[in-house]
Amino acid sequence: MDYFAEKTAIVTGAASGIIDTTIKHTTELRNLEREKMLEPFTNALPPEECARQILKGVEANKATIVVTGMAKFLWYINRLSPDFFIWMMQKKAMDELRKK
Repeated sequence: MDYFAEKTAIVTGAASGIIDTTIKHTTELRNLEREKMLEPFTNALPPEECARQILKGVEANKATIVVTGMAKFLWYINRLSPDFFIWMMQKKAMDELRKK
């Protein structure tokens, strides 16, 4: 029992959103127009800045670190109403599929 009393575990979750990495530029988006879906993310955060913000949050011992503006918006919507968030994301995807 004393062994566990002396141990501390700190867990931090990071939600980065769209970061300007190779993944953003090469990931295949099936049945969706790539440029149209990524249009809101033209000013994606550089990976170095994302890392800085995450490390700053870890240093501050934050449980959750949400980095980009879009990720923050979606995170708050999901926290306020998970059902609305799911509906909103499904609607966006379905609207894009119907345009084809």
